[in-house]
Amino acid sequence: MATSARFTFSLQRVLTQREHREEAAQARFAAEAAQASAARAAVEELQAVRAAGTAALTAAQVAPTSVGHLRAFAFAIEQMDARLDVAGQQVMAAEQRVDEARTELAEAFRARHAMARLRERAHETWRAETALAEQRTMDELAIQQFCRRQARTVNE
Repeated sequence: MATSARFTFSLQRVLTQREHREEAAQARFAAEAAQASAARAAVEELQAVRAAGTAALTAAQVAPTSVGHLRAFAFAIEQMDARLDVAGQQVMAAEQRVDEARTELAEAFRARHAMARLRERAHETWRAETALAEQRTMDELAIQQFCRRQARTVNE
């Protein structure tokens, strides 16, 4: 089997495509993770504001205040609860997208890794074939030299 002087992988285009797919999956995963982190931070901020509002309502209940003022506090806390529910749903949706991106990234990694292993095996096969061809060439040269020496000794 003839070997080329330089290794070429016949599926290099496929490997390159899979590398690009993996890079895109990494970028998507990072973006989705950042969005999920921002959504969690927003929920934490809303929870802190709600806690402060609840503390203010409790303090207002102890002090002499009007019913209208207490209802305004209660309404504000209800609105905050509604915003927290929406933010919680957004966090859940963002975490779902992160999970999907993670799965996509894992699939892209496996596909690229399988192709890289094929490339490595092909490279090892090429190196073995090249070494065998070089050894055959060296053996042939050694046989030719031996035959020439033998012919000289017979002629002398």
